[in-house]
Parts: sequence; C-alpha cells; structure tokens
Amino acid sequence: QRLTRRVGGDAVRPKSKAERQMLEIWEQTLSMAGLGMDDDYFELGGTSLQSVQLFAEIAKVFGTELRLTSILDAPTPRRLTALLDAQRDVTARDGVVRLRAGTRGNFFLIHDGLGETLLYRNLALRLPSGIAIYGIEPTALPGIPLPAATMESLAEHYVSMIRRVQPEGPYYLGGMCAGGTIAYAMAHHLSAQLGDKVQLVVNLDGAAPFAKLRRGVRLSRLRQTWAQQRQVAAPLPVRLVRLARTLVRKARNLLFYKLSLIAQQASLRLRTSVLEKVLQSGESWPQTVQPLTVAEIYTYLESRYQPPVLADSIVLLVRATSGRDNDRPFREVYSEEDFGWGQVARRLEIADVHGGHSSMLQEDQVRELADLIAAKLPPVP
Repeated sequence: QRLTRRVGGDAVRPKSKAERQMLEIWEQTLSMAGLGMDDDYFELGGTSLQSVQLFAEIAKVFGTELRLTSILDAPTPRRLTALLDAQRDVTARDGVVRLRAGTRGNFFLIHDGLGETLLYRNLALRLPSGIAIYGIEPTALPGIPLPAATMESLAEHYVSMIRRVQPEGPYYLGGMCAGGTIAYAMAHHLSAQLGDKVQLVVNLDGAAPFAKLRRGVRLSRLRQTWAQQRQVAAPLPVRLVRLARTLVRKARNLLFYKLSLIAQQASLRLRTSVLEKVLQSGESWPQTVQPLTVAEIYTYLESRYQPPVLADSIVLLVRATSGRDNDRPFREVYSEEDFGWGQVARRLEIADVHGGHSSMLQEDQVRELADLIAAKLPPVP
C-alpha cells in the first residue's frame, strides 16, 4: 500500500514519456502515490538506501547509469530526467561532489570500493556546519570506470582534483574502507611529493593491504556442525553418517568455489593487463573484452600497493563494533587490533563506534561517528 504525498503545493504532472517513466519509478521506490515532477527527494523522506533502488530502476528502464550522488544536484524527478538526458553523451566527470557547503575549511571523503560517495551524506549533514564536505568519485573513461594502473597514480590524480578546490594545506581526508586506503596514499603524496601538510586521515573500518586475516574460521564451522549433530536425537552411527554427508557437501561446495575463484582470478589478470596497456597507449577499451568494475580495479591496485610510512599526519582508524554478514566489522575479520596500520602510520589513533562495517554511516548510528570526527576537524567559530 502506497503512502499519500507528504509535501505542500500542487503536484506538477509530467509532460513527456521520459518524465512519466521517471515519476513512476519515484512512486514505486518511495511507495508513495500522487507525486509531482518538482517534489524534492529528501523532503519526501527519501533515504540513501532507497536511492540505490531508485538508480537501479533508472538504469533498468532508461539504460543509463547515474552516480548515486546525482540525487544531490538533481533532487526532483524533473531535474533528474534532464540530468539523465544530458548524461547519456557524457563519458568523463570532474569527480568532485559537494556533499555540503561551508566556508571554514574542507573535509574530503574518498569513494568506497564501489566508487560511490552518497554513503557519506548522513555523516556530512552532522559534521560542524562551517566545514565544507566534498566527495571524491572516479573520473571514468570510456569502458574504464577507475582509470589508474597503480594506487600511487590514483592518489596523484585525486590530489590534483582536491587542489582545484583547496590549493594548499592543511588537508583533512578520509574514507570508508577502500576510501581510507586511497586517502592514506593521497596523504603520502601530498606530504612526501608536494611538501604539503595533511592534518588528518580518517579511515572508517579499513584494513591495510598486508593486514592478516583471522584463522580457524572453517574449523569453527566444522565444530558448529558437529555440535548441531550431537543435539539431534538419533543413534551415534546415524549422526556420524549425517555428519559425513554434510562434510562431503561442504567439500564439494568448497571445490566449486575454488575452481570458480581460479577462473575469476585468471580473467582479472587478463583484463588488468589490458587496462595497463590501454592507459599507456590512450586507446579505448576493446569491445571484445569484458569491462572491469570499480571494485575489480581497486582490488588490483590494492594488491600491488605497499603503504609507505606516514610520520606527520594523524591517522584515525575508526572501528565498527557490531554487525553481521556484509556488515560484519573488520575486528572480526583481521587478527591485528590496528588492522596493520600501526606498521606504517606513526601517529595512529584508534576509536570504536557502534554499528557495523557499513551501518556506522546510517541514520541511527552516524551521530557518534560524526562527534568523533568533529573533534579532529578545525574549530568553527
């Protein structure tokens, strides 16, 4: 059942087929009837999570993908339809998204492993009002969503982007997981290569590339399986047979997983070699080769990156404390309390907040995180 429109003024009707399709997507996503072309997404109560569904439906209906942060510049169905029309012929973007205006300093948040920055909006709205918050997103090339062959070259490119906004330091950088690692590389480039000051690098539940994973996960699962069988009211031989069948099934699944992983890794090696050649030659991505995703390119860059020592900048590692499945905090994934950053960050500080790996940025958790970061940002008169 759909809700009734909850904003004032008349609902302006669509004038074209594209506008009608866009309005239908909005009403479906927000479960709200009677919307108008000039209704504001955030005034309607739209959330960052709903925006993921919204843009997925837009891509399905119109065949064009937009960044999630497009909703900030085009928060109405009319403006989003116009942006969609303009975006269809655009192959590159400037990559700097203003999440919130300010005049007393800047805080740059680097995209996550999927290339998005809308996930920082809740945080941006709760940081000190005088600080301008910017999101840094990939500047795509045709067929290449993250055009870089090394973490160092990516960091250099992003530094050039933020220096167009702020020509000199001190800089305040940060990011979720992958974004935290990229921010670290940017901080080193700014300080070591350009001699500039980086006051703060905020790493939201992100691990260093060489961080050690916890062991014994599979063994604990086998113990759990045996414990479950012990609770079954059946003779011992029956339980042993059931356990054996379970182990065979798990072994078969593991084999299939390993074979699939080998195939994926072979494909990734081939396509990343193509990436390097294309970036060196300046040619277009071959149509016969499956394009890489932002996540695949980032994983490749991270696997070849050895973070250097960062001596003069505060690196604030914010660890999540609770969560399940994809929201599982990295404290349960990595064996080192500092996720490996203590080996290279000389001024490392560690703090814990409520929430999971991703949910620390959601509406009901983000206040604690915002207060923690605000204490490290420049004071606002």
